[in-house]
Amino acid sequence: MSGLFCDVRKAKNNEEYRLILKKRQKRMWGLFAAGLFTVALGGILSILMKGQVSARQTGFVMGLGTGLSLGSVIEIGILWRKMRSEDRLKKERLKEVDEREIEVRSRAMQAAAKILMIVIYLLMVIGGLFSETLVIVCFLLANTFLLSYKLLQKYYGKKL
Repeated sequence: MSGLFCDVRKAKNNEEYRLILKKRQKRMWGLFAAGLFTVALGGILSILMKGQVSARQTGFVMGLGTGLSLGSVIEIGILWRKMRSEDRLKKERLKEVDEREIEVRSRAMQAAAKILMIVIYLLMVIGGLFSETLVIVCFLLANTFLLSYKLLQKYYGKKL
């Protein structure tokens, strides 16, 4: 998911790209730790709050953490495999810095953001018929997205 969770940088050679991949690996180790923390939190909550938390809720939290941990370990392996082979490293570097690929990722991100906003809007309208809490959550999600978009637009406008 390059471009979604990992920033795209223009590496001029394989060594620069290898450094970028090592930084991504560190981020993945952070996600792994977050996943383990989530699993531990689910276990602790199930022990401390036996009567208040159902097995389904505990299973959901622990499953979320397990998925995050396993996904990050898989990504760490993929990154390690890329860094091991000079040919694969060069091929991936050229693919990532290709202008066409960057434009494809940019347009995909814009389309996904539009779809997300439409789904949040529909959920807010339809859910508003049944649950006021759902309307508030959707409203907060939409506003968080739009506010963060505007703030980040100003930040990157000054930075770039």
